[in-house]
Amino acid sequence: MIILFLSLKNSLFYRIIWILFVIPYCVSSADELHRRCSQSFSCGDQTDLFYPFWIPSRVECGHPDFQLQCSERFAEVSISSVKFRILEANSTSRVIRLARSDYIGGFCPQHSINAQFNENVLPFVPGTDNLTIYYGCSPNFPRSFPLLVGELDCGGDDEKSYYVTTNLSSPLLSEIGGFLNDFSGQCKRNVSIPASGPALITLQKNTTQDNLKKTLQEGFNVGLNHECLMCIASDGACGYNRISNESICHCIHQTYSLTCRKKGFSAAAKAGMEIAFGLALLFLIVGWLCSIRCRKKAHEAQYTSKDIPPAKEDIITCS
Repeated sequence: MIILFLSLKNSLFYRIIWILFVIPYCVSSADELHRRCSQSFSCGDQTDLFYPFWIPSRVECGHPDFQLQCSERFAEVSISSVKFRILEANSTSRVIRLARSDYIGGFCPQHSINAQFNENVLPFVPGTDNLTIYYGCSPNFPRSFPLLVGELDCGGDDEKSYYVTTNLSSPLLSEIGGFLNDFSGQCKRNVSIPASGPALITLQKNTTQDNLKKTLQEGFNVGLNHECLMCIASDGACGYNRISNESICHCIHQTYSLTCRKKGFSAAAKAGMEIAFGLALLFLIVGWLCSIRCRKKAHEAQYTSKDIPPAKEDIITCS
């Protein structure tokens, strides 16, 4: 019976260790991730930052493409090879205001590039649109402009620059499509820049360089994508799995792919786990006490004469 008990104890040993130590450790780690990633953090002059942004101490809480560069004056992030400055972040509304860093100080940067803003993680809020700036245009370009086009003082006398105050695909430009097509043939390059709808409306009413400067400095608003919003709605914290390259949701007790509400632990499940932990601990204690009792009887039996067969009640058992 001793051998039977020891065999039973060995077969259950790893299961008990797993239940009592490994699972609680994993749950504790998930709880810590949920707690840490649910909290906002600071970088530069911003104190209310959240996913998808991250700093080295919060790798698990951000998207790999949105690591922040922090200085004493501001926080910046590179998106599609273009550097943007974070002007404002609100962890309650989940709205973030960005501005192109190279256009905050003016509208004639030396090495600006044209890159499409990636909206997969941070989509534009409704009303956001692009304005386009054309550089290095022929000085012979007509000086009679439609209402939605303005002239810039960039470059020397041999070149001119212009800006269009709305997206080139906008129906507002349908009547001057041929006019705008001439830009591609008479200008060296162009840069499309996101801007807020209200600022663009003001600029369209009065296409002055002062209004253009304010529009660029004011920036534009973005929000979280649908997957992250679903996670937050289920009381989770947004994250990213760098191995599978997909969004995840840090929940209390465990991490899931989308939300916590459908796959998270219910109150009954949590109570069941607590009961299971308690029963496993009780079983381990009882088994340990039984093992000590059996070993004590075996030790006492060594002093019994081998010539006298043991009585029935002296047979060492443990059931």
